[in-house]
Amino acid sequence: MNASELRSTLDEIRSLSLRMASIPEDQRIVAFRAVDSLFLRLEGYLGNHPQPGVSELLDEVKMHAIALARLEETAEEPDSYYCGRIASLVEEMGAVLCR
Repeated sequence: MNASELRSTLDEIRSLSLRMASIPEDQRIVAFRAVDSLFLRLEGYLGNHPQPGVSELLDEVKMHAIALARLEETAEEPDSYYCGRIASLVEEMGAVLCR
């Protein structure tokens, strides 16, 4: 992936995650599956092109996306919290990966 493809993937993760918040909680698994495929794409890229700290950021984004999708019972924060964290973390990843 080049920088443009990485930016597009990150933008899509942010967009799908934000849209997930507008979907009824019992239907968010479908939206999560779409985001999960993007996570897998980035994990593959990072496996071949390791960047210090980016894998950890991606793990945190995934954790917040899982909570936003309400796939675990420990999700206690409002959707706006998870959306904000995802947007912030994706921006951090972009600053490293797309320079």
